[in-house]
Amino acid sequence: MKEQNKYDKERAGLLAERFQKLTGVDLDSKSRIRKEVTLKALFWKVLTDFNKMNDRNISDWYKERGVSRNRSSIHISMSKVDVYYCNYKFFREIYDMYYREEPELYKRDYRKRAVQKEKVTKVLKSYNEHQKDKLNHLIDSLPAEKRAEIYELVNLRVKSWSWKAKNEYEVIEGYNSLM
Repeated sequence: MKEQNKYDKERAGLLAERFQKLTGVDLDSKSRIRKEVTLKALFWKVLTDFNKMNDRNISDWYKERGVSRNRSSIHISMSKVDVYYCNYKFFREIYDMYYREEPELYKRDYRKRAVQKEKVTKVLKSYNEHQKDKLNHLIDSLPAEKRAEIYELVNLRVKSWSWKAKNEYEVIEGYNSLM
């Protein structure tokens, strides 16, 4: 049987205590306040990097503290650290305290990823533009309040096609028996 990566529970507790003192965030709370959510994600990254804990370990550590944390929530939250770093100054300040050597490298890598994402978005957008026909372009250019009216007109036209005769005529010749 494989031995799982063991993490230091005391070190995790010490990291939590210091993080709470530094940020003022209650790590056990279920609050959805932006500042608390983003800083908890940073704390989980700190646990991962400085105490070799994965999402399962973090979830188990919280369970031992009497708090329920979903592994997928932890994982998803940690995957947004790049976004939080880019968008929130308070997050950058705390992040830089833990990762002093990395900020310039991290910022540079984030910019590379942002540029690459922008290029991919442009390619996909141009591909979608080529796929659209004239009707799509026309409808996309309409203001939102007019789109419902156009939808009704087009919907009626489409429905009318099923109501109309299919132009299938058959000539039936008949003979009069009285002649």
